[in-house]
Amino acid sequence: MEFRDMTARNMGWIALSQFVTVGVYQLVLLFLATLLSPQDFGVYAACTIVSALLLQMTTLGLDYAVIRSNDSWAKVISTGTLLRVLFSVSGIVIVAVFSEEISALFGLSGFGITIIVASLTVILSAISFPPQMDLTKSLQFRKLSISRMISSVVWCVLAVSLTYLGFSYWSLVLSLIPSQISGLAVLYLQSPQRSTREVSAKVARDLLKFGGVTSLGLLLAAFSVSIDKIIVGSILGSASLGIYWAMFQYGNLAPSWLTGVINTVMFPTYVRLDGQPAALRKAYTETLRYASEFAGLFSFGIAGASPLFVGAILGEEWSDGVMILSILAIAGYFTALTSPAGNVFVSQRKPQLLYQIALAFLIPLVIFLIIFTNLYGLIGASVVILSHATIMCIYVIHKSGRLLTINTSEILKGVAPSAIAGIATATCLYLLSFELEHSIFSLVIAIIIGIAVYSLLATALSRGRFVKDVEEGIRVIKMKRV
Repeated sequence: MEFRDMTARNMGWIALSQFVTVGVYQLVLLFLATLLSPQDFGVYAACTIVSALLLQMTTLGLDYAVIRSNDSWAKVISTGTLLRVLFSVSGIVIVAVFSEEISALFGLSGFGITIIVASLTVILSAISFPPQMDLTKSLQFRKLSISRMISSVVWCVLAVSLTYLGFSYWSLVLSLIPSQISGLAVLYLQSPQRSTREVSAKVARDLLKFGGVTSLGLLLAAFSVSIDKIIVGSILGSASLGIYWAMFQYGNLAPSWLTGVINTVMFPTYVRLDGQPAALRKAYTETLRYASEFAGLFSFGIAGASPLFVGAILGEEWSDGVMILSILAIAGYFTALTSPAGNVFVSQRKPQLLYQIALAFLIPLVIFLIIFTNLYGLIGASVVILSHATIMCIYVIHKSGRLLTINTSEILKGVAPSAIAGIATATCLYLLSFELEHSIFSLVIAIIIGIAVYSLLATALSRGRFVKDVEEGIRVIKMKRV
């Protein structure tokens, strides 16, 4: 099988799993938003943010380090697993000790136990490390995808069931543990080999040396993604945090989906292309173009249709989120274009660029978020996030272009057609929202019109390349076996 076809098949499977894990998850969140309050979503937002940051802190970039290691696989996987478990247990203990202080950061009081329960997912993630690395190293993404899809479906079923039973925010939090356990069980059933107990101090030092530098950048990036929610909750309260977090989730649907696909498949792909600069340049520019085409349609489409979306589906209780959703959806487009560069930096042995860039952008982000959130509330926070995402995207693309000896103008030329088509589509839909009744039927009509406008403009501006890329995407989706 050709390497390009293998990558395409892997993309297809990860795309399918992301559709289930992100797409279905978002649909269920939409449904639950009609049953739960913004306050409930604020509590869940705090739990997911803390557990995500804790996971990043305890992972220490070991997944990247393990994939790149040339030592004995048995020693590498065993040592990596031991480190993951030790760091995870330590992290959970720290969260348990400071749980009330952590919840207070989000404008919550008395929710420490909820934070602790959510953080337990980190140890389950550490236990899944051996089979996950086995399957990733051998590029068996179909099996990884099955595990993720089952885990997502379990969460959705349990969350809806517990909500109907009256568990409020606990329905979202308690469902995390069984869903993780189900995914963990499937991973171990499918893993082609089992780790041994060949732990090596030398391997541990090597993994931590590479992974530590990588992890610092990833942790700063994760903190950058979370700091706006922390500041919003701290300044405006948990109800505002619930609205902001929900709008962020819906607005970042496309980049979340894309990031999951790109980060899972492209890092091991870039590693295999090491020493083939022409192939690596082509892989990166094509990834950016695909990301721009997909995110351009969904991000700008959601931005334009936000009045219809909130009015028809979420209801009056969430009306304050209309403009927030529009702004954050556009920010999501730039996030989708930023993500591929991280894999390039790490695969090209430049992990320090991750934390250097993240740190340089983090300080002004925090300052402006505090100022604008205090002055303009949720709108102010959203505008700061859009500005941050736009500037960082341009800088990161320029930096990755220099690393791969690609002219920045050449990269921007590849993504420009979809960006222009997206802006035009968003404008069209936003104007249309003032003429249509806020109903499900009107939303469906707007979606059809948006897809038509975007497709026609993107095809014309790219001189037909958009259609070819769509055909390639359909070919990838049809690939069912690795």
